[in-house]
Amino acid sequence: MRDDEAIEDVNDWVLKKSWLPLDQRSFSKMAILNETLRTEAEWKLSPLYIPDREAAEWKPTHPLAQLQETRDKNKACNTHFVNVVKALKWWRRLNPEPKHPKSYPLEHFIWTCCPDGITSVAEGVTKTLEAIVSDYSEKPVLPDHGVPEHDVFARVTDEEYEDFYQLANDAAKIARKALDADNVADSANAWRELFGSKFPAPPDNGNSKNSASTGGFTPRKESTILGGNRFA
Repeated sequence: MRDDEAIEDVNDWVLKKSWLPLDQRSFSKMAILNETLRTEAEWKLSPLYIPDREAAEWKPTHPLAQLQETRDKNKACNTHFVNVVKALKWWRRLNPEPKHPKSYPLEHFIWTCCPDGITSVAEGVTKTLEAIVSDYSEKPVLPDHGVPEHDVFARVTDEEYEDFYQLANDAAKIARKALDADNVADSANAWRELFGSKFPAPPDNGNSKNSASTGGFTPRKESTILGGNRFA
């Protein structure tokens, strides 16, 4: 697969030996490939066991089930879900306290809260934060994909969640202000309040005649590199 292509972004990815990434397919062989995929059985899924050093025991995890759920969620969100995750992980990077939730537990919580059918990353970010505030005032139990007996939030303390909830509450108000803004300047400046100076400033401070009313993200001029986390 290309470096910029993730499994979660490919709508037809399946756990079958014959599946090929887009850059390895040829038009002349697509009919044969499609027929092979139609008749070929999907690989059976089973959890993997990884060491939990703190608990001094092996615990199950299911990365393939996680990938499948992320793929399906991304499709249900019109391919915006993965970027909603990236955006909110960046927001947490700018707000590192409390320490938890972060990384995969945060991603799973976003999966739980992000509504299907969103039409933009901006809408997904806003509605995910608002769902956290309206539906999860207390720390939830989040069964892991493929390993339902595992609570993804098991290591998040009640105190950490209380602090995170307040952080999300404040962020939800800023995101809603940005999404509902009736001009580019107000929208972009609110998003910059949430995501920091890496978020593009409005052109001409949003006062140009060509600046349309929008609550979405302004165009990017450079890439931001996120290190160490999934979807980075």
